[in-house]
Amino acid sequence: MASRKHKTTKTKTAASTPSYPAPFLGEGAAGYFESAGLTLVFSRPVTPSEKKRISALLPMPLAELVGWSEANRILDAGNDDQFIHLHIQSAYPTGKERARGKSTLKNFRPTTTEEASATQLDHFEDETRAFVREAHAIVPLTIALRDEDLEGGGTSFGPWHTWSEKNVASALDSLAALVARKPSGALRSVVTAIGRLLPERHPSQKPIAQLLAKTAKFARHADDGEDDE
Repeated sequence: MASRKHKTTKTKTAASTPSYPAPFLGEGAAGYFESAGLTLVFSRPVTPSEKKRISALLPMPLAELVGWSEANRILDAGNDDQFIHLHIQSAYPTGKERARGKSTLKNFRPTTTEEASATQLDHFEDETRAFVREAHAIVPLTIALRDEDLEGGGTSFGPWHTWSEKNVASALDSLAALVARKPSGALRSVVTAIGRLLPERHPSQKPIAQLLAKTAKFARHADDGEDDE
């Protein structure tokens, strides 16, 4: 399984330890090329009313494609129409808006055809972090994941990601229990993403390899980003 050397954002040591509700691997200053995505794994199945509440809170650039799998425990949200920077510009034209829920570019006239500004990207990151916390408040999370877009320059990982690297073991234990009950392509996709986001020599790479072995029959579809339950 391929891993890469990770760059992290250096931050000053805080006076008190920050409080994070669950691991969020991939948190930080992300670079985007054509698309964006976010995966949440919940600690229990999400009810229809809870799904509606959570979906309504999605940052607008992530709300175009919303899918649930693994008996309503896994949410995949994002945008893959190859115009993610236009969606970010549309959602945050001044970088200050709280833009939630699904939208379109139908009536949007960008002032530039280039990338979203640093202010707009920062606001999108703030909205994404806030959404993860808000979703956890509705249904507790096992883990949140955002894969790196290497074509967009990768991600400078932030303090939540750094904390998550040290606290991912319990999330893997929960995923192992789900795999033991019913292996699936959706679970393999989650475990594969965790492995990519952790350093190559991270102690969790061994249990990750074991989980991938248990879901090997789903490799062709899951590793291509498709489910095969």
